[in-house]
Amino acid sequence: MKKVLALILFCTISFIQSINSQNLYAYDVTYMEFTTNMSVGVNFSGIILKISESPDVWIIKAYDDNYSGLPLKLKRKDARGKILTLIDESGYLTLQLNLESYKINMSYNGIYNNASITRAVAGPGLPRENDNAQIIAQHSDKFLTVQENNFNNGVQLFQSTQNYVSNQNFKFKLTDDGYYNILIGQKYGNQKAIDLSGGGTYDGTPIQQWDYVNNENQKFLLVPVDREYFKIVTFNGKVLDIFGGEMSTADGIPLHQWTYWGGKNQHFRIQQYYNDGSSFRRE
Repeated sequence: MKKVLALILFCTISFIQSINSQNLYAYDVTYMEFTTNMSVGVNFSGIILKISESPDVWIIKAYDDNYSGLPLKLKRKDARGKILTLIDESGYLTLQLNLESYKINMSYNGIYNNASITRAVAGPGLPRENDNAQIIAQHSDKFLTVQENNFNNGVQLFQSTQNYVSNQNFKFKLTDDGYYNILIGQKYGNQKAIDLSGGGTYDGTPIQQWDYVNNENQKFLLVPVDREYFKIVTFNGKVLDIFGGEMSTADGIPLHQWTYWGGKNQHFRIQQYYNDGSSFRRE
C-alpha cells in the first residue's frame, strides 16, 4: 500500500511539474484545456484556443458541442505577467486566466464561477491568410501533396518529398466560427479545398480535395501540441493522420482521419512564405 501511495504521489507531483515547468506567460500561451467548478450551472470541460493574432481573437469551446452558448468568440482585454484576461464581444463573459495557479475566474453577467486549467501550451505562430503555406508531417518531414494537375473531386491527399510545385501549397481561410478552411494551392482559381470524405466520422475516412463549399467537413481546428507543431482537428474531434503510423515515411502514403493518440504522424508544422516565392518564413 505504501508503494502504491508513493507512486500516486510521485505521478501527481510529476503532472503538476510538467504543467508548470513551461513557465508560460500571458503573451506566450495560445491553447488551454480546462474543467469548470461551477457553483451555478452544469460543470463541463473544454478548450480555449487562440485563432487569430491580428486582431487577437480566441474561442472557448466545450468538448460537448451541444453545450448551451458555446463555442463563443473572445478577444484579449489584457495580458500582464501570468494573467490573461479575455472578454466576449457583448462584454457579458469575462475570463481571467492565471498561469501561476492554473485557475480561471469566470464572470458571466454578474455570476461568478471557477475553472481549473489542466493543460496550457505556447504554440507556433498561426498561419497568415494571404500567404502560401506548406504542411509538413513531423514523423517524416514530408509535405502534404495533391496529385499534380488533377482537378477532380475525391482525389486523396498524401505525403511526398518537397517538389517546389504548387500542388504542395495551401492557403488558410479563417471561418466565422473559429475554424479554418484549407484551400489547395494549384487550384485557387477553381476553389478546391481539403475535405473530409462524406463527412465521415469513422477512423480511416480519406482526406481529399473537393469543391470549396465551407461545409462542416471542410472546417479544421489548429490545436498546438508544442511550440512547433499542430494537430489538425476535424469537425468531429478526430485528427489528420498519415496512414500507417510513425514508421510510414515513404512518398505516396495517404492522409486520412484517425482518433488522436499523440503520434508524430498526427503532428504537422506550417511553413509559410511570401506569394512571390521568396523569403521563406518558418513559423
